[in-house]
Order: sequence, then C-alpha cells, then structure tokens
Amino acid sequence: MKLLVLAMGIGINLSLLGGWSRSAKAAIFLGEVIESSFVTPFGSGDILGSPDGGGLFLGDSFDPPDNQGSITAAFTTSITDGAGFDIEITEIFGTAEETADVFLSQDGLTYLFAGEINGLSTSLDIDFDSLGMDFANFIRVSSTSATQSLDIDSISGIYEFSNTQSIPENTSPIALTTTLLGFLALKSFSTKKTR
Repeated sequence: MKLLVLAMGIGINLSLLGGWSRSAKAAIFLGEVIESSFVTPFGSGDILGSPDGGGLFLGDSFDPPDNQGSITAAFTTSITDGAGFDIEITEIFGTAEETADVFLSQDGLTYLFAGEINGLSTSLDIDFDSLGMDFANFIRVSSTSATQSLDIDSISGIYEFSNTQSIPENTSPIALTTTLLGFLALKSFSTKKTR
C-alpha cells in the first residue's frame, strides 16, 4: 500500500507495509560497447542484444591469448539486485579455465568489483547493497586467464531498476516536516478565516 503526501509541491512516496520496490524481472541486454581492448571477434562479432551465436573472445588471439582482453559496455536501462542471479553472461563452449572478473558502475567512471566468473559458471548473484549502490548502468568484464579466453555472446541483467521513491535530492526530513507543518498551518488559518 502506498501513501502519497503532497506538501508545497514536494512529492513524497511513502511505502507502508513492505518497503520500497526496487526491481522488476526482465532481460536487460547491452546497448553499447564503451571500450574494448585485446578482443577478437567470432561469428557476428556482436555482444549487444540477445544471443546470436557470435561475439568476442576476451583475448587478442586464439588460445592461449598473447594478451588478456577486456570489455566495457552499457546496459539499455539500469539493472539492480533481485532474487537469485542478477547478471547472465552467455558464453560459447566454456571451460573452467576461462576466468574473468566482473565490475559494475553507475556513472561509467568508478567501477566496483562484483565477482568472478568462469566459462562453466557465468551467472552472478550480486549483493548491490554491499557495493554501496542501488543500481548499475555499466559493466566491465576482464579476463584473468593467461591460457584461455571467455567467448562472450551476450551479457544481460536480470532485474530492471524501478525505484518508486520520489524524494528530491538534498531534502532533509527536518525541511520536509517544516514544509508540511507550514502547509497545514496555512490550511488551518485559511479555514478559520472563511468561517
């Protein structure tokens, strides 16, 4: 149940009985590759959108790679934490020796370590709260194997960020309470004046 309070043009969405709604389950694919280094295309060479059987090796040559590769990309919409896995990386012909670190970012500037994957285990259950973020817009996947490269077909977030809070930034509870009390006082004054 939601209660909407309007005070002097400030909307406050308070959630009673159950907390804030942070996520909705949906497949959120990559919309843009921001940066890549030491990658080799295979098939379509495309990791955007849904899986198509082609993508990028995280290495600059066939295994073993001369250099470990890295991809930085943006999701089509913000992703967040949900029940179970939060990120799925579609890998072609994976092995346990194909390893990589995964990093997430809200702004595309600061990336936080979110976990490790390998070619046989390419899903991550990320605790966004422990990272100090509610959502992520960007992902970086960096190879950590000197012998075998991940073969990435696509990357998707499982939960779309759908924050229902509408409290403006830099609004303290004291300021909101003062505004609400002022509004109620004006209403009380105008009611007495019209009697």
